[in-house]
Amino acid sequence: MKKKISIIVSVAALLAALAVFVCNNPSEWMNPMDKNGNDYLEGHNGDEGYEDVCLKPDENGIPIFWTDSVKCPRCDGVQPTIALVGSPSVTISTQELSKFKKWMHLDGGSWNDLITFTKGENGKGREIPFPEEPPCLKEDNSSSYNCSMTATSSMPPVGGYTIKYRVTKLKCGDKEPSAEITRSLIIIPPEVVDTGTPAISLTGNPNGIVEEVITGSRYIDRGVTVTLNGATRNELLDKVTVRGTNGYSKDRLKPNIAFPDTMDASQASAPVGIEYTITYYASYKTSSVVRERKVKVVSDNTGGAEVIIVLKPYKHKLNNGAEAEGPDTMLLAGSPEVSYVEKGVKEAYYLNAGQKVDLTSSVKTPSKSAPGPGKPPTCFVECESDSRTKTVTYTVDAGAGYKKGEVKRTVFLVDGGCATDGHPPVAPTITTSGSDKISAGVPWNYDASWSVRGMDFSYKEGFKYFIHFGTLDPSNPKVGKYTITYVGVGGCGARTEETRVITVE
Repeated sequence: MKKKISIIVSVAALLAALAVFVCNNPSEWMNPMDKNGNDYLEGHNGDEGYEDVCLKPDENGIPIFWTDSVKCPRCDGVQPTIALVGSPSVTISTQELSKFKKWMHLDGGSWNDLITFTKGENGKGREIPFPEEPPCLKEDNSSSYNCSMTATSSMPPVGGYTIKYRVTKLKCGDKEPSAEITRSLIIIPPEVVDTGTPAISLTGNPNGIVEEVITGSRYIDRGVTVTLNGATRNELLDKVTVRGTNGYSKDRLKPNIAFPDTMDASQASAPVGIEYTITYYASYKTSSVVRERKVKVVSDNTGGAEVIIVLKPYKHKLNNGAEAEGPDTMLLAGSPEVSYVEKGVKEAYYLNAGQKVDLTSSVKTPSKSAPGPGKPPTCFVECESDSRTKTVTYTVDAGAGYKKGEVKRTVFLVDGGCATDGHPPVAPTITTSGSDKISAGVPWNYDASWSVRGMDFSYKEGFKYFIHFGTLDPSNPKVGKYTITYVGVGGCGARTEETRVITVE
């Protein structure tokens, strides 16, 4: 009995410590999941399949799955099932890219339009399987599948193909439960139609004035797509003209349709308020069409020094005990007693002849706004629509000798209710990509070097929390070998670390 009472006291003490930890001591550990460098919540999967035993509390009110992992195992080795939605064989033309992306789940559509799947064994399985993305594609005369297509992939050539859909569960001991099914795809040449009027679709905002900051006296046009009878026919674009209210004029005949297309859209110094009209002309036989886009210069940002805004960092502790610092942090969402305390700006400056010119007093402090019903606790300036992140933005307006500066802090929101709804956190998976070798002196696009996949109940999306670079400067890499640590967090808060050795040559 003493042991059970001590568990209750420990849980109560933990929750009390968390409230103080998040709200009252912003100078120290601001990240609930980083306390002492470890995730303080046990992670495992559960659902209705074992409510009668595992989700019920014991006599002390503690769910049994927290105290008995033998009786309530944290994985499910039952094979799932999978079935096709719609025809087992579809035929599309090479001009129907949108249909191809639908069948390959590259359009962001619902899986319910492609496949259905179950837990397996007539519902005895506990885990809901998750579809692997993207589906794999194999040409009929090939022996291997291509499983790395993306939303930017183009339409394959005419021929017969097989799409393979696969659903999996988390690995359970030596079992990796999965199920797959295939659909036949036939791609045919488009039907040739010899009549019709072309249509021009503007990429980006099609209506009204697009307000742009024109940098370096150049405007990068978003471009257009020309179609005829629903098929893409970009070669029908005859001409693009640019006209400015400052008298600027330029014509381009049969322009390169491979947008973004660079056009000189201003003079050496584009005054604020100048407007440009970009007109696109397309024709086919005796029919023609004209579309316009208007661009307005809203800020002259072509001269002056770069402004550097440095945010006060949050502390993080890695599993090996090393301390890391970074501008971003996280917060438990949906807990009214948990509020976010912003650390603010450490300094702001620009360089003049190699010397810092202080601009800290010129930084605009974001205002705090009250959340609406169902919104995250406290919003600073901008709460994203997906309710998973919010951003705090600091700016310095352009002045004599320097440009406008801006920096954002991301506050990631994790589901604080997972531990109480029967589905505690499961650590996400981190996947690294690209070469382990980078070039010295060239800024490294480290954001593209990794991805995070959430593994929580309902497969809440994970997010890339931060990278501990150690002594590596990613903006100006020096020759040598460096060990960096990727840190990812799942939708319910469990954390994963992945180290990687980067060689700078």
